[in-house]
Amino acid sequence: MQCHRCGATWRARAMVLGVLQSLGYSHISLNSAREDWSIRGLGTSDDIKIAKQLVNKFDYVNTYYHKGPKLDLTDVDPQWHKCAQFVICSDVLEHVPPPTHVALEGLCSVVTPGGAAIISVPYTTADTSIEFYPNLDRYEVVDNQVIWHDTTGQRHVDDKPEFHGGAGQTLAFRVWSIAKFEEALLSAGFSQIEKLKFDKSCGVPPLGSGDTILIARK
Repeated sequence: MQCHRCGATWRARAMVLGVLQSLGYSHISLNSAREDWSIRGLGTSDDIKIAKQLVNKFDYVNTYYHKGPKLDLTDVDPQWHKCAQFVICSDVLEHVPPPTHVALEGLCSVVTPGGAAIISVPYTTADTSIEFYPNLDRYEVVDNQVIWHDTTGQRHVDDKPEFHGGAGQTLAFRVWSIAKFEEALLSAGFSQIEKLKFDKSCGVPPLGSGDTILIARK
């Protein structure tokens, strides 16, 4: 479930920088950080460029939606509850079907008290999120078309659905309103939301418009 709106190498650096900032490291690259196997980290379908960097520094495991080790944020297995000091969720939450609070609460349930989720999403500055399938009740993908029914039972066909690159669930359901997204994270159980502090010295200049990385602390 990866959205390659930016270069994969750049995004990997940005997400890793978010991990370091969530752990209290400041103005330091991952190469300079000490190994600490007491810190447990979890990825949700992380790009291999992210996973390869973190596995050599922390007790980090990458999970997947479509294969093991499996983590479905809409139905979190108890083995993952409060298991990780940091969780990376990179361009995943635009791909979860509604109701979105289920996946956000699932994400929060994985984070230990005092830990954080490092989250990237494409966003809009509009007051509300843009749902591609409003009032969605059920759907199926057939020959690159999305056949879906709303909660009134009406049938719709989307012949130009938005799929993002990667394995697993790649159908996009929305573009988040950044304000509503932050509100939803707080409602899901996170206590504080902050934006990533970009650091050119670590090779991570600011993102372009329409993309953001947040650190959601529990």
